[in-house]
Amino acid sequence: MDAPTERRPVVVADDVHVEYKVLATGKKPGAADSGRRLMQRTRSTRTVHALKGVSFKAYENDSIGVIGSNGSGKSTLMRAIVGLTPASRGSIYAASRPSMLGVGAALIKDLSGERNVILGGLALGLSMEEIQAKYDEIVDFSGIRDFIEMPMRTYSSGMTARLKFAIATAKDHEILIVD
Repeated sequence: MDAPTERRPVVVADDVHVEYKVLATGKKPGAADSGRRLMQRTRSTRTVHALKGVSFKAYENDSIGVIGSNGSGKSTLMRAIVGLTPASRGSIYAASRPSMLGVGAALIKDLSGERNVILGGLALGLSMEEIQAKYDEIVDFSGIRDFIEMPMRTYSSGMTARLKFAIATAKDHEILIVD
């Protein structure tokens, strides 16, 4: 019988807190309050606790979903994991640099899907050789081969989302965050 292999954690969040300071009065503002604040130029702040004591371990080959209502801190947690938002308290450890899914800003709607595969691949840091080697896989995974030569502006939102996802996942990521 084979000895069990030890699972390797790739992301560890330990009692993570994220707090933001926002301008506030502490009460519901009325028109008179707003005018008075403008005249006095007073600014009070309050602290918003976006994350309170989040802890978890993600192991190699795990897929984890984070579910919550709007404003519950899901995106803040993802941004903290990739290092875009600092934790106020606690720690996040990662075995390698986490990647956040997102090539959307690099794509151009007036270009064909084919051109956008190349552009998106370059934005991810892939070489032209790597893009050419993965091209068919990207197009097949996106399911839009019949439309790949058409401008992206003609795609439905679902087709666009599938192409973006296929491009972004073409690069091998040890830790991939999808928000």
